[in-house]
Amino acid sequence: TPECYAELMKSCWDPDPKKRPSIKDIRLTFGRWIYRKINEEEFSQAETKRAKL
Repeated sequence: TPECYAELMKSCWDPDPKKRPSIKDIRLTFGRWIYRKINEEEFSQAETKRAKL
């Protein structure tokens, strides 16, 4: 699992609802990952590890 996914998941589970990202923030985060290819190397490394399993 890419670390950025894990970090997003943890932030969504914050006990304080005010500290959780809004759906708009989550959408923007996914947009950066997909369209701007931010964290592309992290995703590539995670996929390589997954393929070896």
